[in-house]
Amino acid sequence: MKEWHIQETTQTSTILIDDVTILKGNQLLWQQLIDSFQNYFSHKGTALKIYQDQTLLPRNDFEFIIFSPNKHFDSAALDKVVAQLKKTFLNQLEFSPFYKGLVDSWDELVDEVDFLNQQNSSKIISFKLEPFDKKWISNELTFSKNNYLKLSNFDKLIFQLNLLESDLASKQRIICIISPENFLLSYELEKLDSYLSEIKNGIKYLVITEQHFNGSINVLYKGTIRNVLDCYKVKEKLASGLPFSWSDEQFLAACNWYMKLVDNYQTKTVLLNLKTVDNLEAFTYLYSLFILTDTTLIVDLTGIPLNLASYFDNIIQSKV
Repeated sequence: MKEWHIQETTQTSTILIDDVTILKGNQLLWQQLIDSFQNYFSHKGTALKIYQDQTLLPRNDFEFIIFSPNKHFDSAALDKVVAQLKKTFLNQLEFSPFYKGLVDSWDELVDEVDFLNQQNSSKIISFKLEPFDKKWISNELTFSKNNYLKLSNFDKLIFQLNLLESDLASKQRIICIISPENFLLSYELEKLDSYLSEIKNGIKYLVITEQHFNGSINVLYKGTIRNVLDCYKVKEKLASGLPFSWSDEQFLAACNWYMKLVDNYQTKTVLLNLKTVDNLEAFTYLYSLFILTDTTLIVDLTGIPLNLASYFDNIIQSKV
């Protein structure tokens, strides 16, 4: 798992990046950021900078592909790959004896046209046959969609992904899949999740979705990117101030609750009370995480002992 620090003109955000990275929340904002990523990696004008850990990410080393699944095979990224595969196929075709025979026959036909022109006694008009042009074959050599159109939507998506994955580019590829739930049914989304989790091809996948996928999860909560790294950044401070013994198990559970709540609320404000979690200790960890990470919430302290309420006040005051 890596950290991408996204430095924009007015702010810096951090995204957790893994083989599969999930981007949840306001899809319009995510797509705007993804468009900036593409500009960055394609050397177009952008003020955005991306640091992996502390090192500026070398844009020359990556190929960034935005992919919106659709049944019509309508994608600039797919068209580019098909064009490359077609060029390779055409080069192989040129070694075929039938291709060579066609070119030789065409040359002979050109000579035959010239001969007939010379034999034409009227001399009123003559005809010319253009020399053989490889472009003629290229124009007629098209991707056969007959079998493709018979596939299920899931198999179409995997076919399209396989094409993008088969590209022989020397750069490391990052494929961003946008809203697969607009194309697939629930059980097909589960199959896609399994496919992405199991495939090990060196390609990194970003998935903009509101569905459950396994991977490093990043949530846009009230316009700010949130992930479990926020919790780990304040772990030491949390451990040093707790009014009871530290528990790694409780901390991990609180991190999971934190991510679940910011995901569930996204554009709304998280509502937290003692009934949100299982017990008082879990509530203490969770509320402390929200305070220490400066994550907006509305909290109801009904049922919270005075000593814990005082502990929370002290944390809040330390943040001022």
